[in-house]
Amino acid sequence: PSSKVRTQALERGMIVAYEEQLGANDASVGVVESVFAAINEVWILPDDAETTVRCSTSQVKFLGTWSKTLEIINSIDVPADLEALMGPDQMDQVQDLAKNVPCHLETVPPDAAPDAGPAQLIFGPAPAKD
Repeated sequence: PSSKVRTQALERGMIVAYEEQLGANDASVGVVESVFAAINEVWILPDDAETTVRCSTSQVKFLGTWSKTLEIINSIDVPADLEALMGPDQMDQVQDLAKNVPCHLETVPPDAAPDAGPAQLIFGPAPAKD
């Protein structure tokens, strides 16, 4: 089943039908590459081409399936001392919750400035959802 999708609900890896021109009668199929919710734009990798197509989110319908080939990486900003705060057992639990998705902590280098920002908990790369 296909359905219109709110901009905020569009995600990398969704297989979508899209109109290359607003109001066109025929639709092409591709995979969402990037979503820019602030400007209501989505970039799509067409099934039959290697270059991305830029569309308005109103031109896109989710087809209900996810790409098996496009990999996704997500990250969460966390305190730089997260590992010390949580301890090794809780870090292992995070990996267990992530199941088959690789998960690691990217910390701020020791020689970075004190205000270098947070560390990141990285999930992926992994295939898009099933």
